[in-house]
Amino acid sequence: MATKDYEADQRHRVKAARNRQSQGNAFICECADLRCNATLDLTAAEYEGMHASTIRFWVKPGHGIPALERVLEENDRYEVVEKLRTTADMLNMRGAVAR
Repeated sequence: MATKDYEADQRHRVKAARNRQSQGNAFICECADLRCNATLDLTAAEYEGMHASTIRFWVKPGHGIPALERVLEENDRYEVVEKLRTTADMLNMRGAVAR
């Protein structure tokens, strides 16, 4: 289970990095599915305010993974999800399993 958590976290981070380089208000969904290119209509202020945290991501409604994330905010345009475990937690779990 820890491996899936870690892989989902890395996919979120890849998409978030693409958004940080985005111009305008069209951001891609930061869900864990790398094939998803759904766009979110956000203001730059909305995006910047939420990304002060490294464990929160913007996703299209319904694109979160309930077993790995909790929804902090939702409306008809987006959901803000927060990882239940951090990358450090996941790496520690992987290390414990390997020992």
